[in-house]
Amino acid sequence: MGRSVILDSQKDYLRKNPLKIDLRDLPLFSAREASLKLGKSPSYIRQLYNNYPEKLLQGTVAKIGNVLVITQEGVDYLAENGVKEAVPDEVNGYLTEELIGAYFAIKNRKMQGDLRLMGIPYSYTVVANEAMPLEDDDFMYVQIRKINGSELLVAIVNHSEVSEEQLVRPRFIEKDGE
Repeated sequence: MGRSVILDSQKDYLRKNPLKIDLRDLPLFSAREASLKLGKSPSYIRQLYNNYPEKLLQGTVAKIGNVLVITQEGVDYLAENGVKEAVPDEVNGYLTEELIGAYFAIKNRKMQGDLRLMGIPYSYTVVANEAMPLEDDDFMYVQIRKINGSELLVAIVNHSEVSEEQLVRPRFIEKDGE
């Protein structure tokens, strides 16, 4: 069957049975796409959904399979009533620059995850650094190298480089099944 035969059969079917809902016409966005549209980090709406669902307009966000979607109304609501952000370079009294260079320990050496640091949700990704050997314990020590919205880029460091006063104490957010 060629493509034109399939299209003709579709046209015949649609003439007899018009679509009630054409998915192409629905004002839906992936959470990532909508987050970027709002000028936020790609994980912004996903983090709201997981951590602060009350901040989202009820009925405008749904998970379909593994994809989180949000309607245009939900995006508009967030644009008007979004979570109040801290002053751009300040997070709960800490300047973002003060967080850069801070250290924390990751149990079980997880290379990616979610955490709350000083009450603010972040995702983190560890950049492996072969020059920095890991100790034999369950913890991996890392240093915050870059902050991009709600995403931390961290690098592995030797435990001997870290002093107790340089450590920040994040609360790690475990996903179901981990």
